[in-house]
Amino acid sequence: MLFLKDNMTQRNATGNIPPLNNQENLYDENSTPDTISESDYDRNHNSKLNSDPELNTEIIFTATPKAAKIANTDKETGTKGKKAKSSVYEKMVAIEEEKLRTLKEKCKERPKEERPTCSVCLAKNYCSGSRNRSKQVSSGNTIRFIRKRIGCPGWRYLLLSMISMATAMLCKEQGITVAGVCAAYEIFVAQKIRLPELKYMLKTAIISKSSYPWSGKATKRLAVLASTTLCLLLARLQIMGSQLPVFTRFDNPASVAVTPTRQLTYHYLISVNLWLLLFPCDLCCDWTMGTIPLVETFFDMRNLGTLTAYGFVAALLMKAFTTENKLQSTILLMSTSLMVFPFIPASNFFFPVGFVIAERVLYMPSMGFCMLVGYGFHVLSQKRHKKLFYFLMCLLLASHAGKTYLRNWDWENEYSIFMSGLRVNQRNAKLFNNVGHALESQGNFEDALKFFKTAVSVQEDDVGAHINVGRTYNHLKMFKEAEEAYLKAKSLLPKAKPGESYQARIAPNHLNVFLNLANLISKNSTRLEEADMLYRQAISMRADYTQAYINRGDILIRLNRTKEAQEVYERALLYDSNNPDIYYNVDSNKQLRHSTTDGTFKIASVPTHGHGTFKITVPPVAQPAIKTVT
Repeated sequence: MLFLKDNMTQRNATGNIPPLNNQENLYDENSTPDTISESDYDRNHNSKLNSDPELNTEIIFTATPKAAKIANTDKETGTKGKKAKSSVYEKMVAIEEEKLRTLKEKCKERPKEERPTCSVCLAKNYCSGSRNRSKQVSSGNTIRFIRKRIGCPGWRYLLLSMISMATAMLCKEQGITVAGVCAAYEIFVAQKIRLPELKYMLKTAIISKSSYPWSGKATKRLAVLASTTLCLLLARLQIMGSQLPVFTRFDNPASVAVTPTRQLTYHYLISVNLWLLLFPCDLCCDWTMGTIPLVETFFDMRNLGTLTAYGFVAALLMKAFTTENKLQSTILLMSTSLMVFPFIPASNFFFPVGFVIAERVLYMPSMGFCMLVGYGFHVLSQKRHKKLFYFLMCLLLASHAGKTYLRNWDWENEYSIFMSGLRVNQRNAKLFNNVGHALESQGNFEDALKFFKTAVSVQEDDVGAHINVGRTYNHLKMFKEAEEAYLKAKSLLPKAKPGESYQARIAPNHLNVFLNLANLISKNSTRLEEADMLYRQAISMRADYTQAYINRGDILIRLNRTKEAQEVYERALLYDSNNPDIYYNVDSNKQLRHSTTDGTFKIASVPTHGHGTFKITVPPVAQPAIKTVT
């Protein structure tokens, strides 16, 4: 089927209208398409058109079911474009009769020598007064011309794209979202398909099972893209053990909120991320916990920000799909794709993530946003007050450059980056914990304790904050206060529910409370059985908890239960066969068992490994998650 569509273009410097893409020669039954070479076609296609904008139309070819069948038969029989009535496209002119008559009249008024470059038909025989009836077009030439004009890069570039996507995913999971950007480029840029046309083509393909000149290779490319993406996703899930990471409600409070609070907060976070792209002033290294209060009702004024963000994206897409300027459509589509697709994994739409906002996930969306800013400046600079827009752009670049320079100093060390976060956000207990941990690593336990206590006051049910308080008291030799802090942290752990896996509901780093508490009370030789019970409880929640096995083996040796200690060490080797401490303890325990006749011994008399005593116990464990910078 042949469609004629008005194309609103601008005149060039010579007063003529630039030539259009995707235009093909039309011939009637008196023409000889077999003799038209591809260079002749290019010469006609790229020739200057008349200055009448009404004649500047775009000719789009799509194959009818009958034409597609004829083309396939033509290919099988090897005719390859030879003129034959049995191997031609049946054309249908699908435009209004009045408009077609007007265009033909204008063609007749042209001088005869200009008719070969007519933008309506590009063939002088069409303008010679022939009636509007079924025309014949050489199927071989037409298909070859169409493929030349709308064809895409070969499979080599697709392979390079897949390799780059896999490499990006290995660096960061977000890299797999490039597949969505590639799909958008293939459909809307490479194939130049508009949204209404895409709907029509899909409907036609389902109902009549007809094909289009671009559909073969384009469909194969999209299929390869989808298959590669699926394989990469399966490989990533396999690496993760076919399960998502365990996050606590402190990492992302909205993920455990009730409906509609959870949904309203998730959508509001999109507007916050968009605001950070637009105005990156208040930056923070950690946006978890209570950084952003939950949106609990529909009457919350922050919902206006949500509507504004969605309205902005919708306006971009509407403009991209409705504009007649193809360059503008391409820029808007690709910019929006680079903004939206890389952000989808962090949107909480498919699965909850371990943060409220993370500035690192905005690196890829910022590329699309910068493209929009650059294109917007280009559009504004074409209008009046050009100097004003150039001044504003220079001011924008200078301010962002200054912000980048100052922000780099915030990342000078651990203490400075966490303190910069506290200047922006005082509602995040994790920031106080991080500052306290930085001071603790410097040996400043008194000041570290102040920040840990502040974290407890900000988030009273934060298990990690209580563990940090207890550990700091332990460093300060305040064992009674340390035990109270550990017991408080232990009481805040989620309780077991019937029919639900207990260990799956506890963050792995929170299990450190059992080790730290057991290490503390094991200083009292009368409470060794109590310490052993804590280690067994930790192992029951996490079977591969190697540190718990090592520490429990030490307790069993002190209880003169060397045979049981040997079994504990051997079991630890099943989970961590590369740990030299376990091998040393296994060998030392064997020597202890053979050094006495009655199976009992004194720990203090045992030779050591580089120290003066038999030291196996792992020191109190710090909170790894507190050290994590988002």
